[in-house]
Amino acid sequence: MVQIEYLPIVLTGLSITASIIYYSSVLRNQNKMRKDQLAMNFYTHVTRREFWGQWVEVMFHQPFETLEEWDSKYGPIGNKEAATDFYSTMQVFEGAGTLLKENVIETDLLFRYLPKIIIRSTWERYEPWIKGIRIAYNDPMFGGMFEHFYNEAMKLYPDIKHPRIEENPEGPTLKKVQ
Repeated sequence: MVQIEYLPIVLTGLSITASIIYYSSVLRNQNKMRKDQLAMNFYTHVTRREFWGQWVEVMFHQPFETLEEWDSKYGPIGNKEAATDFYSTMQVFEGAGTLLKENVIETDLLFRYLPKIIIRSTWERYEPWIKGIRIAYNDPMFGGMFEHFYNEAMKLYPDIKHPRIEENPEGPTLKKVQ
């Protein structure tokens, strides 16, 4: 039988245990809410007309063959608007790769937000440019999260190919619909 003088100690211990359980559940729920909010913010961004307008501009209206040619035609010194469109668009893919690598957003959910063909066509179009920047600026991490995003997409969906996008030296073009 428990003696009466031990009752305050037992009650204190039970109170502390209940507090720990309660606050750990609150923290777990807050963490999930933060992840959900981040996912919704990302979704909101990639569904905006402005993002897709920039993506179309970058993919279909900026033909180039070399890093030097891109820089002279679309770089920040010669063409501020084109460079802004490019960097803003690429940052979305870089951010998506970071969210994926850090397990902030579920993989399946992320690939539903950004169509897999968009990931593939964008990476394959700009891979030589990104790798050129890595060498030119001695920055081996440049575009690394975008590359991770692309690699994960290809692991999960290796047969992705847009039936209307054709690659050519001037950049991707759309085949005419028959």
